[in-house]
Amino acid sequence: MIKVLKEEQVPRAEITCSNCGSLLEYGNADLYERHDYIYGTTGIANHYFVCPVCGVEVNASWVVKE
Repeated sequence: MIKVLKEEQVPRAEITCSNCGSLLEYGNADLYERHDYIYGTTGIANHYFVCPVCGVEVNASWVVKE
């Protein structure tokens, strides 16, 4: 079991949905991972989430705390 000794704010990012144009804020916990395979290679991980407005998959980057 993980014990939280000091809680910090989770990093978040903003992105615009390419389908409906809504401005969205997301964090890493919102992301799903998809592995795209090209013949003869290992899977390349791509991250995405589903837009809560229009339901389209939005490609998004992993958020790194600055």
